[in-house]
Amino acid sequence: MIGAKGEGEGRGGAVGGLAERFRFFRGASGRRHVFTRNEAPFESDDFEGAVVLAIRRDRAGAIVAVRIACDRVPEGAVGAEIWVHFLAMSRRERAAVAVDLAGARLVEDDAEAIVARRGVA
Repeated sequence: MIGAKGEGEGRGGAVGGLAERFRFFRGASGRRHVFTRNEAPFESDDFEGAVVLAIRRDRAGAIVAVRIACDRVPEGAVGAEIWVHFLAMSRRERAAVAVDLAGARLVEDDAEAIVARRGVA
């Protein structure tokens, strides 16, 4: 089962809603990759040059299924949360991010939880 971390840790408060819009997903390498949430409708080329996660959650909010694709929405993503990483500039970098995340027990940190841990107001 794929687990989640950071759920319910002060959503939407002091950081002005960053927790709802951005997430850091940790790959098998231990490296964090920042993603932004995107809402439908999407155009066919909206995710060109990006790594895209389609995430499904259980009733408690834990991640139970993930699909990953580069440059497009993953197959079977209808009804899933769509999270997009735009910082990998080349196809090689996007593939490396996708492989890192695919090989991980996906762990998620929201932006607000990270700021709180660092003591930044």
